Amino acid sequence: MILNSIWYQSICIFIFGLIVGSFLNVLINRTIAGESIISPASKCPKCQSKLLWWHNIPILSYFILKGKCYFCHSPISIQYPIVEILNAGLYVLLWQKFNNVGMWILACAFVSLFLTLSVMDIKLKKISVKIASLLILVSLLFNYNNILSSILAGVAVLAFIFISKKIIDKVFQQEVLGEGDIYLLVAVACFVGIKMTPIVILLAFIIQALVCAPEIFKCIIDEKKYVVGFSFIWFAHMYALLILDKFAFINLKTHEKIVIFVNLLASLYIVCKFLFLRIKNLKIVTTAPFAPSIFISSLIYLFLT
Repeated sequence: MILNSIWYQSICIFIFGLIVGSFLNVLINRTIAGESIISPASKCPKCQSKLLWWHNIPILSYFILKGKCYFCHSPISIQYPIVEILNAGLYVLLWQKFNNVGMWILACAFVSLFLTLSVMDIKLKKISVKIASLLILVSLLFNYNNILSSILAGVAVLAFIFISKKIIDKVFQQEVLGEGDIYLLVAVACFVGIKMTPIVILLAFIIQALVCAPEIFKCIIDEKKYVVGFSFIWFAHMYALLILDKFAFINLKTHEKIVIFVNLLASLYIVCKFLFLRIKNLKIVTTAPFAPSIFISSLIYLFLT
């Protein structure tokens, strides 16, 4: 029957994901603006003209209007189609992964909330604590079969981050990790459980480090830049090998893991030593939003486990 066709189901889910993605755009923009998500009706952020019904069709409206407001012809943010397509695509992929409808709904809720917070972080360098709190609740529900592991992971990460934040903020003499980021890390810990929390969060920090790499290299201007740059890239590659082994993409032998671990310690020592020596000249800690990195790390976990 057509209803049981994987293609039919995928198309329906994709359309549903587009509709939810359209709502996420409203949630993002109105939360940032401090407005209600219920009223008033959708309007152009530039000219404030009330949009017509056909201006709000996910994806199609953007292309029908050629990326411009129907009334004032000002550009429409590319955020709208990107969020809609990303959300819809992830819904379809999650449907392929989960046979349980309840788990699929919770996974979709987790992905949509995290996507919302990531876009907020990119646009504003801040996130909504209310939405982040809801993300923690969804994470606990998703991991309900192993709720004790989920709670322990959340509490452990909260304690560790709180202590680390106090120390790191003092060293950098500025806020490195915002309150919203702490909520996100706790949400991820609750989502993956106590065993996987270190791997997923460390992967998030590696992704963030790679994103910030251009800024790091730009700030390093003396003769040590090549040593540090090479050590940083070497560290990322060595860590990537351990991640691939953890998820069974490769099979490292014990002696190979020992060699990699020694390389990690050596390269990390070189990078950290140099960065702390030059700490006052490195203004990189807030140049890139952290939420997308945590989101990507969570997606890797979700689809590879």
